[in-house]
Amino acid sequence: MPPGEVSSGGNHGRWLGPLTYRVRMRTMARALALPASDRALLLRAFAWVVAMRIGLWVVPFSRLRRAADRLGPAGAPAAPTRIAWAVEAAGRRVPAASCLTRALAADAMLRRAGRSPEIRLGVAKADDGVEAHAWLSLDGEVLVGGHDLHRYTPLRGAPV
Repeated sequence: MPPGEVSSGGNHGRWLGPLTYRVRMRTMARALALPASDRALLLRAFAWVVAMRIGLWVVPFSRLRRAADRLGPAGAPAAPTRIAWAVEAAGRRVPAASCLTRALAADAMLRRAGRSPEIRLGVAKADDGVEAHAWLSLDGEVLVGGHDLHRYTPLRGAPV
């Protein structure tokens, strides 16, 4: 590795140039500047996003949903919009955290907070077939995955 370059084991052996390093340090500084309650919420969201991402790879969907209801402490109560913010922020930093991963993580956190969110699935035509999308709503308001919903036709039947 050339002198002055920074390597990250989690980056599959690729070198991180000075710009990438500065961006990551700025992101870390912003996270550390958050109030303690937001940092704790962000850490909980990160844990849920990672757990759901791994769970979707190794556990049948129905078992994953049931297990999520039994796992981990609820943590300090947070507003649904703050939970959505934390899940979206964490999801941007977890590799392969799909819309379904994020919706499941937010669903678990909101259910543990005593709320009753709904995960919806929709489909849209794509150049190479069909594209699917998941989003989470609470009391009729989309909290997670609300981008480009006009493109998707919700699947009929009960929410996930």
